[in-house]
Amino acid sequence: MAGVLAFEAGDYPSAAAQFEAGRAETEANPQAYAIYGSCLVKLHRAKEAVMVFERLQRTNPESTTFLRSLATAQAASGTPEVAAATLKRALEAGPGEEQTYIDLAALYILNNADDLALSTIQAGIGKFPQSARI
Repeated sequence: MAGVLAFEAGDYPSAAAQFEAGRAETEANPQAYAIYGSCLVKLHRAKEAVMVFERLQRTNPESTTFLRSLATAQAASGTPEVAAATLKRALEAGPGEEQTYIDLAALYILNNADDLALSTIQAGIGKFPQSARI
């Protein structure tokens, strides 16, 4: 609980320390473990976060939330092509999730893949024609 409160307060170093102090409890609770992974990304420890989200994804293979978080960690760790593949898996697992289209398009834009960003945006608009976000 202390780790979650510290994370919500933006105190990522303290949050990480709390999660690490109670590692067994953290790993046993998928929500707490995901917050720990997000904390690691914020602390520029993305490679460690990738391991956290890979484990979460293996135990919850249908979770597009964990796939998107894994992609965020992968991109932060310097492997945007792997992150794009992960987001494509998330689109296959949950094609009705607008956020995944946004995340993939943003990843492409940040990595100067404008044609891929445009095709992703067009696919998102086709799926969500009323979306102001896409």
